Amino acid sequence: MHGKADGCGDLIAFDLTGGEAPDCSHFETLLDIGPDISPRAAIADKGYSSKDNRAAARARGITPAIGPKVSSRAIAMSPRTSVKRAGLM
Repeated sequence: MHGKADGCGDLIAFDLTGGEAPDCSHFETLLDIGPDISPRAAIADKGYSSKDNRAAARARGITPAIGPKVSSRAIAMSPRTSVKRAGLM
């Protein structure tokens, strides 16, 4: 199950998938499902870390705050810093 929550942590939408489904491929689905809202940031764990997911969020005007994968060589901004820049803290 891949979930989408509001700023208070309440679940507002979810995408039910098979147990072997990778997180990364469901990020865009999560951006598109649920109530018609305009989030300022998308906060996700490293399972959703990819250039394509960050680009998909930015294309929708959403600041991605996604932790980098340990194996990633790219220098990424920490999720906490991204959230601060998005004005959510």
